[in-house]
Amino acid sequence: MVTSFGETLMSVSCNGWINFVAFSPSCNTICYGTQDCELNFADVKDIGQSAGKSKVKAEKLMLRTNPLLNGIFLSDTKFMGCGFDKVPYIYTNSGNEWKQTACLDDGISKARSTKITGNSFLDKRVYFNADIKLSSAVEMKETDTKHANYINCLKIFARNGDTPLIMSTSDVNGYLNWWDVQKV
Repeated sequence: MVTSFGETLMSVSCNGWINFVAFSPSCNTICYGTQDCELNFADVKDIGQSAGKSKVKAEKLMLRTNPLLNGIFLSDTKFMGCGFDKVPYIYTNSGNEWKQTACLDDGISKARSTKITGNSFLDKRVYFNADIKLSSAVEMKETDTKHANYINCLKIFARNGDTPLIMSTSDVNGYLNWWDVQKV
């Protein structure tokens, strides 16, 4: 039980800063995403019930993607996160194990026809130090996603009671997209 305002109930350690914290609808689970590509799920339903602080062990999910900047629980067993990959991902808990189960934008696997190479504007000293030169072997592939840049906002757009039906995402370039999450 919380006895005072500002009381520390839980402390976590990680290798990078924490980008977001989200509570499940039942408030029994929290998720926090870190800049070092981790997604951590911790069961916190017994925090504060005993006289001493409870040690909470988080289930750590190492992402195969770039770091997530935002996340929200769709239900107690379903989580949606997005960030630097410019696409929203769905994570599901089945059998006490969280796994990535869906990517809502299939453009992440489609490379754009144009590529930025070492002969492009990057080595023309626009963004780099004049002493740094990219070789012609350097190649960055852009993907054909619905967002032009990283997703910095994730909100519930429509719901049925407590269940989110449609989620909205926006990026720093002003792109706004809606995602039907009731099918996933």
